Amino acid sequence: VSTKGITGDEITSEQAVKKIRDVFNNYGVNNLSSDGETSGLFNCYNYSFTANNKTKYYVQITKQGGFILNITSFNQGTKTKSLSLSECRAKAEQFAKNLSLDVESVWSTSLGGVAYINLTPVVGNVIIYPDMIKAKVSMQTGEIIGWEATSYAHNHTERVDLVATISVDNARKSVSQNLTIISEKIALIPLEYNKEKLAYEFKCSLNDATYYVYVDAKTGEEVQVLKVIATTNGDLLQ
Repeated sequence: VSTKGITGDEITSEQAVKKIRDVFNNYGVNNLSSDGETSGLFNCYNYSFTANNKTKYYVQITKQGGFILNITSFNQGTKTKSLSLSECRAKAEQFAKNLSLDVESVWSTSLGGVAYINLTPVVGNVIIYPDMIKAKVSMQTGEIIGWEATSYAHNHTERVDLVATISVDNARKSVSQNLTIISEKIALIPLEYNKEKLAYEFKCSLNDATYYVYVDAKTGEEVQVLKVIATTNGDLLQ
């Protein structure tokens, strides 16, 4: 299993602490303590601290390259929202930029005062789904309260050959006539066994349900169909 997205030299625990203090500088970093280390696919330093607003944070940072892999917190959001979903998207994108990550929001939803935002690199106009980072933003404070970047760490690399062979008009013919196409994009999608495929993404509707249909951008074959399921924890794809 690869860890393509992590580069650079190994950092010391002192450098990890400095990075956390820099990244969360405007949240306030109080009672920062080490929670030991984890080893495995990614060797990480684990830390916890309390922000100025009393939220407890847990941060996992890789030893190689000092990459922030995971952020979890016990801020569950509140019903009072002072920020819109688009403002939260901007907060997540800015946080990524502060980490020197070139990603943008490609999907977002909100539930219970928390914005859930998926960030990926976009190369030309191709959405790079295998490198997805999942962020959670408090709609009250705009603070990042969750961050999961394992897929990015596994998969991120320079990609070549992101060129469709068939036109979107041709690809559209593979979409079922029963579906109403809402939007069309082009994306690199993850498949089993760490493979990737360039595909047209058609967001479609049928009987109040939303579907994502993926059509191979080189052969025109349908590769995958995902249905959006509304749950109490927000929208899920299956």
